[in-house]
Amino acid sequence: MTVKLIGSKDLPVPEQTDATRTQIVRKLKEKNIEYIPNAHVSEVTPTEVVLTDGRTVPCDVAIWATGAEPQGVTAESDLAIMKSFFRVNNFLQSTSHPNVFAGGDCITMESYVDKPYPTKAGVYAVRAGPFIAKNLVNFIQNKPLEEYVPQTGFLSLMMTGDGNCIGAKFGICFVGKWVWELKDYIDMSFMDLFNPEYLFTDYKTKGTAEPIENYVLFDDEKEDEKKQVIEGLKKQAYAMSAEEGAKHLSCGEEETEFQLRWQILTRMHFEEEWRNEVIKHYKPNY
Repeated sequence: MTVKLIGSKDLPVPEQTDATRTQIVRKLKEKNIEYIPNAHVSEVTPTEVVLTDGRTVPCDVAIWATGAEPQGVTAESDLAIMKSFFRVNNFLQSTSHPNVFAGGDCITMESYVDKPYPTKAGVYAVRAGPFIAKNLVNFIQNKPLEEYVPQTGFLSLMMTGDGNCIGAKFGICFVGKWVWELKDYIDMSFMDLFNPEYLFTDYKTKGTAEPIENYVLFDDEKEDEKKQVIEGLKKQAYAMSAEEGAKHLSCGEEETEFQLRWQILTRMHFEEEWRNEVIKHYKPNY
């Protein structure tokens, strides 16, 4: 089977660094996926994709994958619009209808319209949610609204379909099975927030009769043990030199241990000087 990827840019994921784009292209080549850059589609027929420059790409199945686009209801509403999305202020409040709040992919924050963030990514939607909930209550109660300040960047993770994953943060890119394990851990931890087993005492027999206070998990002993392990890894990460941190992150793609590397990334987030030294010594073999 031959797979071709058509893109409107010179490389995939234009908002990412050169290092990340290089790794994406490397993975595409490993999977025998041909990337056709700077191409715009004019027509898709049952047998081929026709490009605006006249080139044709034979295909049996065409999969159309795009970035975030505004829904039709956006343009049909009478809410203020900016760059085709709902225009909101720093309180995630519509600039034309103060009783309307919105977040996630459907908005453009007027104060950040010329900045590279927030992007249309789930991390921003998730973190905006609590601010929207709080500001809805504050608005109804005539209390001051809380300002939402989006983070300047985030840990970007992209699975490659082979048990590996490409990760990017702080301008560096890391690839391997450990990155996939990290993504799986983060994703599953997030999904646990919606698991009734973690929300209600003995959910299987009692149903929703007894909510768990403060989302305490059932097996306290295992949770305590897990916290002790993570705390130990955190101490290890905060005790190591920048060279050691870079060496751990520069591991081969077959490495699966991720918890210590996650703690290293966390320390890099909080300690700028140490982060810069880690980046200076970061030299993966891919």
